[in-house]
Amino acid sequence: MNAVLRYTVLRLMIFLGCLLVGWLAGLRDESQYVLLVVLAALASMAISYVALRRFREEYSAQLAEGIERRSAARQERAEHPVGDEQAEDAEVGREPATASRPEDEDFR
Repeated sequence: MNAVLRYTVLRLMIFLGCLLVGWLAGLRDESQYVLLVVLAALASMAISYVALRRFREEYSAQLAEGIERRSAARQERAEHPVGDEQAEDAEVGREPATASRPEDEDFR
């Protein structure tokens, strides 16, 4: 399972559990809904910080790997730039044109 999805689902489950505990503790009145949600959010944040450390590290490692992979691909493209004409020539299998035609410069 994707580490990001796993971490998100676990955080949501902890929040809903804290919400249920608050509701069972007596925060059921309409005027107490905001207090219930705020307390559940704070409690779930503290619990998630302690209980989900391993999942958070997997999540951040997965993100760092993706960022590193994109950065390496971007650097590779910067080191070996390929223009549209060269890519098209490579696709068709002909040698790239070295000199541009005069009508190419006038084309807009």
